[in-house]
Amino acid sequence: MEIEGGGRGVCLLAELELLLHQDPLINEVGFVHPSQLAILHSLEGKEPIASFGGDMQQSIVDGDTKSSREASYDQSVFWSGDHKLAISVEALSSLFKTVKSAYLSAYQQYKCLVHSSQNNIHLPYVYELEGSLETVGQDRQTLDIEAVENELMSHSKVLVLLSCDYASAWNSRKQVISQKSLKEVYCTELQLSALVLSYAPKSEQAWSYRYWVIGQIINGVLNLKEGHSIFESESDFVEHIVERSHMNYRAWRHRCRLVNHMLTPQVLNELHRTKKWAESHVGDNCCFHYRQCLLLQLHQKVNPIDKVDIDISPNILFRSLQNDNEGDGGEILLMWKEELDWNKKLITQYFGRESLWIHRRFLFYEMIQQTRAGFRCTDTSSATHCDMTFAKHRQNHPPVSLDFFLFIEEEFEFIDFWINKTDITFEDTTKQKECAAMYSMWMILHLRQVNGSQELFERVEKEQIKLKVVLENVCPQRTIIWKDVLSI
Repeated sequence: MEIEGGGRGVCLLAELELLLHQDPLINEVGFVHPSQLAILHSLEGKEPIASFGGDMQQSIVDGDTKSSREASYDQSVFWSGDHKLAISVEALSSLFKTVKSAYLSAYQQYKCLVHSSQNNIHLPYVYELEGSLETVGQDRQTLDIEAVENELMSHSKVLVLLSCDYASAWNSRKQVISQKSLKEVYCTELQLSALVLSYAPKSEQAWSYRYWVIGQIINGVLNLKEGHSIFESESDFVEHIVERSHMNYRAWRHRCRLVNHMLTPQVLNELHRTKKWAESHVGDNCCFHYRQCLLLQLHQKVNPIDKVDIDISPNILFRSLQNDNEGDGGEILLMWKEELDWNKKLITQYFGRESLWIHRRFLFYEMIQQTRAGFRCTDTSSATHCDMTFAKHRQNHPPVSLDFFLFIEEEFEFIDFWINKTDITFEDTTKQKECAAMYSMWMILHLRQVNGSQELFERVEKEQIKLKVVLENVCPQRTIIWKDVLSI
């Protein structure tokens, strides 16, 4: 295949690949105007470059940073120093055409070689490698596969840097490294995804690839201590990303997907460390969604905490109830109550934050589910045993206890407090009233499904009638929709 982009494109691609090879610790890439490149070259050797975007802390330089500067490259197109790489935007088109053509050629060669190797086929086939014609024979096949792999990995690395969502390039890297068993290879791939995310923090393909690499590492990790360090470092990495890129759903989803691989102490540790972050970013619903994933994971693990030799106290959130007869289900219920109290404190401090009220809906729903079911049977060895245990538990615990009824009363009083609040006229207070009214409607809809007493039924009906007046006063523009939902 003829490589597009011309001779200049080929030279620029070779220079860029050399820069990436000579400084494997590059942690940020930026696409800048040529005039900015001139400024960077003028500052070379005088002071470290903190960031191209100017919003990162000063980078910590490890080792010798002069190796990339001593490399020979076109200074009108590239700049490299302090583990940072800058590329002129004017050269992007030529670079992309060249690397895409070179990548497709290398990938085609790689597929042919792998196919012939798997089927023990002699290759009477000639291809161009490093500017010379090479004939593939049986004795050179392994060597040629390694050479083409290196070429493919080099080209795909440049390609994903220039086009972060080029899925084929990411997938071809999976094909190559999935055949490797060295953990160092996977660590290098994590560094590549971090480099891409430094300028494209919401890249779907980069996050997906990063999760795949971590999955490969986890499957090969036997040391639980080492496994814990992986989750710790990933949490630090995601927090660093979301500090620069707020409301980054993909970053938080990546973190949520790792929850299924965590042990109970690790889940508790994540709940503890994200609490402070959530208090500082109450408007970011993604963090509260992550906490919900952690709470649900704990709910599924009501057995005693996993034994693992890591420095985490298992009593960060779990506490013993005064009534020991309630067991693990009671501990989970208490944990939800503690989260509700913390959520109430945040709602009182920060007016009109819809994310806080949505989180409260989730907690209230789980309280209903746990009150109705009591606990989830974790003994999957016998379905009959589960059914008998559940039936026995329901006999000892009515569908709605007095404590739960008092909890509902407290929730309605909390809602009334904000709906009737008139001493503050800020816009956020108006939004707070609307959120409280929506929460009240949501509670009514779900409490209708609870098999409770006549007293509970009458209480819900009373709140439903009151809500009609509230909707007309707080948010008349939504009254028609909400009346239809509530049938009032």
